Amino acid sequence: MKIVLLVEGFTEKEAVAAFLKRWLDSKLARPVRITPVRFNGWRDLFDGMAKKARLYLDGPRSERPLGVVALFDLYGPTIYPSNLDSADQRYD
Repeated sequence: MKIVLLVEGFTEKEAVAAFLKRWLDSKLARPVRITPVRFNGWRDLFDGMAKKARLYLDGPRSERPLGVVALFDLYGPTIYPSNLDSADQRYD
């Protein structure tokens, strides 16, 4: 089973992918393969994640992953309405 993980940077690519794999492997009957795909910050991820997800899900050389998941920080981006200034408000 393969999951593609779209991430903002180097830290998420290394640490989060490994953490998720350990956690999922302990819950599933078969090991999962997590393929992290690094973007250059939140803006690059936000602008390119839909296109990249389609490439993995529908591309001619696709291995047909179970899913594509994007990891997006709530505290950095400026795409939220101006009245939502905390991560908790943005989450809600």
